[in-house]
Amino acid sequence: MLVSDQLHLATLACISRFGVAKTTIEDVAAEAGLSRAAAYRACPGGKEALLAGLFSREATQVVGGITSAVNEAADLPSALASAMSTAARQLGSIEALRFVLRYEPELVLPHLSFGGLDQFLAAVTGAVAPSLERFLDPAAARRTAELCARVFVSHFGNPDPELRLSDLDHTRRLVENFVLPTIQNFVLPTITKGR
Repeated sequence: MLVSDQLHLATLACISRFGVAKTTIEDVAAEAGLSRAAAYRACPGGKEALLAGLFSREATQVVGGITSAVNEAADLPSALASAMSTAARQLGSIEALRFVLRYEPELVLPHLSFGGLDQFLAAVTGAVAPSLERFLDPAAARRTAELCARVFVSHFGNPDPELRLSDLDHTRRLVENFVLPTIQNFVLPTITKGR
């Protein structure tokens, strides 16, 4: 296993136990079975660089899963439901993220509000919209991807016990009852008017 892979898995394990604030590069090195010096050589920016790499790697995996789900879908409703359900399952399976959301939400909230939310939405939209272009023109695909990301963040950040995003049937009902009507009534007419 590569040192970067060892550090990645060790960082996830440490955050799952201690949280971000209490995890040190020394903890990660010990968890990975590496010396402190080896950890710093592999990650010269220290803890901040280690966390940035972890976030980037996990985000890439989640976006890859979402994109695959959209690409495998037969139609737009299935693509949107699969995308949100896949995202919920993947994010829910990251034990370190569950710990942070429960005990250190102040680390996540800035990324899901105000300017942080704009950056998050732009990143998700840019990654997912091209896969939606099988069903929609590029402008509608971008707005639809952004709408779904907003709906997802709203439900993921404030879960409704009656709606489990990780359950494809629940997510399909959400898409059919709220997302598709919004696309038909607001996204598509706006795109048509803009032409």
